[in-house]
Amino acid sequence: MNETPSNGSAHLVPDGGQESTSKEHDDAKQSTYQMTVSLNVLEHLGLNLYSKVPAVLSEAVANAWDADAERVEIELDTEDQRITITDDGHGMSREDVNERYLYVGYRRREDEDRPNETPKYGRPVMGRKGIGKLSLFSIANVVKVYTTDGNDENSFQMVVDDMREKMEQETENGDLGQAVYYPDELDHFPDDLEQGTRVVLTDLKKQIQKNLTADYLRRRLARRFGILGEEYSFEMIVDGEPVTFDDRDYFHKLQLLFHYGQGSKEYVDRCKNLDGHEERPSTIQVEYEGEVREFEVKGWIGTVETYSDLQGDDEDLNKISIMMRGKLAQEDILEDTNIGRLFDKYVIGVLHADFFDRDDMADMATSDRERLIKDNPRYEALRNFVEEELDYIDDVWNEHRVDEGEEKAREIGPIDNWFESLSERNQERARELFGTINQMSVEDQADKRRLFKHSVLAFESLRYRDDLDRLERISPENVEQLADIFDDLDDIEATLYHQIVSQRVDVIEELQAKVDEGALDEVLQEYLYDHPWLLDPAWERATSAEDIEKKARSEFREVDQRLSPEARQGRVDIRYMKTTGQHIIIDLRDANRELSRADLISQLSRYRKALQRVLNEVGRGDEPIEIVSIVGQELEEWETESDIEETDEMLDAINARVLLYDDLLQDAIDAYKRYMEEREEADRIRQLIESIETEDVF
Repeated sequence: MNETPSNGSAHLVPDGGQESTSKEHDDAKQSTYQMTVSLNVLEHLGLNLYSKVPAVLSEAVANAWDADAERVEIELDTEDQRITITDDGHGMSREDVNERYLYVGYRRREDEDRPNETPKYGRPVMGRKGIGKLSLFSIANVVKVYTTDGNDENSFQMVVDDMREKMEQETENGDLGQAVYYPDELDHFPDDLEQGTRVVLTDLKKQIQKNLTADYLRRRLARRFGILGEEYSFEMIVDGEPVTFDDRDYFHKLQLLFHYGQGSKEYVDRCKNLDGHEERPSTIQVEYEGEVREFEVKGWIGTVETYSDLQGDDEDLNKISIMMRGKLAQEDILEDTNIGRLFDKYVIGVLHADFFDRDDMADMATSDRERLIKDNPRYEALRNFVEEELDYIDDVWNEHRVDEGEEKAREIGPIDNWFESLSERNQERARELFGTINQMSVEDQADKRRLFKHSVLAFESLRYRDDLDRLERISPENVEQLADIFDDLDDIEATLYHQIVSQRVDVIEELQAKVDEGALDEVLQEYLYDHPWLLDPAWERATSAEDIEKKARSEFREVDQRLSPEARQGRVDIRYMKTTGQHIIIDLRDANRELSRADLISQLSRYRKALQRVLNEVGRGDEPIEIVSIVGQELEEWETESDIEETDEMLDAINARVLLYDDLLQDAIDAYKRYMEEREEADRIRQLIESIETEDVF
């Protein structure tokens, strides 16, 4: 559709006081359309009013509704960056265009010649302040309008650049009053528009071009209007597809639903995965101008199963939107409530508060029509209503999550058996535990398993604290009860140690897989000292013995000074530590060097004597010393099995042993696995924990 303006360009003519140029007079004579507007108003309520396409198109859709349209179509042309909005409403005569559409600030509800309900369908009109049409300029630089009431055809365009040019002139002249803008008349009218209005937005602004898809618009428009469906005799079409309630794309996510007002049960039918729903009282009282008045709230508030259900597509759905007369008035009232609970993250809702937009009461909308005046008594009353409802829903939600959590947890056979073994009092505590886990935003299955596992262990630990209280109340004749308590304590201790052992096996296997031979001695140099359990499961951790360690290091250095340079180069590190009542010397050798048995035993003997001197000095000479030497190559004399046995006998004399790098990690794994195999028949809690780790019901 190619149109050309009938005159050269649009102009703004100062209204009163100043003399216009002849060119401006000529433009005024050629154009029969005029818009009277302060350019400051245009700047703040037009060019900067909105930043999102759905908000702008909502104003066009609202105009179609007010025009008694049955159908409004939105077409996107992403290649040419054009949006076309067409409705089949009553359209406008030339007088309507000038006196109503182009009259910024036209208040239809105060126009005695027009009722506040539409003539054909008796719809309560959405427009109020007469500034919605300015929103078009916030996304498009050129706005073309075609409209007909069936008789009179009108077509014109408005160009933002021309408005801005005159805005600069107005500022330079110091004239901040109103100006008259003459839109360009177009010499073409679309043949397919027999009645209604078509608005074509072109030269779209760059910041709004992203995400401009039919699916995006259909979803966002569906969430901004409540007038969808046959009962309203109104249909929105985006690129040939009707906009429906299903396009809101959240009803299927709702788990619990609370609905308000007459006809609100319709929302139940839209929700296909509900676990429960309830109709709630919907009357709200407002003290207004000294009089208490009652109004009805309609709509719904719901909760979802997982927090991520509200973090979809292009919009955060964790909010309660407010509708007035079927159109979005404020995106969220939830943020104005006393939020902060875990529960609030799972809430979504839409409430219709038509009493916010009454012709006999003050307008509550702010200038951008996207928010409401918060200190208005009606808004405060609704906020209090929402807070009270959220408190009620929170209680229901918590109980539901507890029931749901118990059901999910007890689907695991061992957990069910464990639960049944608890006393009635502890079963109630366990239900609360399952409910708390179920409330948490944990969707990764591995994380959920760990959460259940550690929660059960924590529960058992707290339960045994209660057992200690029972000990004080047990009489001498109730020996059986005492034995039961001690068995339980042994049970949890064995389970915890089994967990430690399992984790250590995982660490060793990971270390073995990642470290190559060339780097192994460097890793172990630090790792062995901090984790002596790698050498012996009985060596949990090094204990503090700084005075001995300092003296031992000094003695070891003196021994090294007496060694040959080659012998010193063959060792990576030598360290002292104390653990489990023993004094340990760890001798770490170069993984690539081969040693003789005689040299190794000679050196280890010297280190032993050096440490013995230190212990004698501090009065601890009778405490045992053990030496572990870790080598990369077999000793030179190890040709047969008997050679190795002979070496072991010689090392026993100084309470020392030799480990190969290759054998160290495998020996550690074997030692821990033997422990787990020996405990195979062990405690019920361990079996429960293993089931949590392996069951696929999460």
